[in-house]
Amino acid sequence: MKTILAIFTVLLVCSCAQPTPPPEIKYREYGEGERVLLFVHGWCINGSYWQHQVDAFRNSYRVITVDLAGYGDSKVARTDWSFDKYADDIVNLIEFLDLNHIVLIGHSMAGSIVMRVANRLPERISSVIGVDNFKDLSTALDSTQLSQMEQLMDLLRRDYRHTAVEISRATLFSESTDSSVIERVLTDVANADPEVSIASIQSVMKEYQNERQLLRGLKMPLYLINSDITPTQGDSLAAYCKSSVVVKLVSGTGHYPMIEKPREFNDRLEEILTEMKWR
Repeated sequence: MKTILAIFTVLLVCSCAQPTPPPEIKYREYGEGERVLLFVHGWCINGSYWQHQVDAFRNSYRVITVDLAGYGDSKVARTDWSFDKYADDIVNLIEFLDLNHIVLIGHSMAGSIVMRVANRLPERISSVIGVDNFKDLSTALDSTQLSQMEQLMDLLRRDYRHTAVEISRATLFSESTDSSVIERVLTDVANADPEVSIASIQSVMKEYQNERQLLRGLKMPLYLINSDITPTQGDSLAAYCKSSVVVKLVSGTGHYPMIEKPREFNDRLEEILTEMKWR
C-alpha cells in the first residue's frame, strides 16, 4: 500500500434471480475440472499478463482470467471504480459460472480485491494468493507522505500520461527487469483511461486500514508470491492475519514476477497448490 504500486449484473429472469454477465466485461476460460484458478490483474494492466500461468496450469485446472472493469477489453461505463465495486464484479462472475474450489490469485492492488471476494464467499474459496502485495502493514503513511501523494494526484490530473509513466518507470522495476517487460508495462500505463487509473490509485491510498480488517476476516489460508527486491514484513502480516500466512519469494524481479521470471513464479505457485488443502 506504501507505493502507487502500489462485471456482472443480476437480472430477474421469470421469477428467479439469475446472475448474467454484461457483454462489456471480458473473462477467458481455459481447461476444465472442479478446481479453479481465478487470476485478477493489477493497476493499468490486463488478464493477458497471466498467459505464462495459463499455459502452465490449464491442463490440470480450470483457469480463468478477467479484465477488470475499465482495463484491457472490459470497457465499462461507470463512475464507481472502488475496490468494493471491483469485488462485486468478481463475486458476480463466480456466481454466474457457479464456481467452487477456487484459488483466488490477485496481483498488486487486486490482492485487496480478491481478499474482499474471499470474505464474502468463504464457502467457495480454498485459498487466496497475493502477488507482490501485503508487504508492510506495520506503519501508516505519515503527514509528509500523504502530502506527497496528494501532490502526485494533482500531477496525474494535469498530465496523466507523462506523470504515470515516469513514476512507474522509477518504482515498478528492478535493475534486472528486461527492457521488453518495462516497455510492455509502460505502454499499458500510458494508454490506460486516466479516470480509471487515477481512481484506482486513490483507492490504493485509502486501503491501509482496510487491508488490516480484510486480513482479520480471512477464513482460509493466505499465500504470497512476492518479489524479494523489497522485504515482506512477516511480523506485521502475522499480527493481523488470523489465518495462516505463507510467503514464497521470487528473486530479483520488480513488481511483475509472473512475467519477469515466469518459470520461477510458476514453481512457487505449483508448490502452493500442492501444499494447500482444497475445500
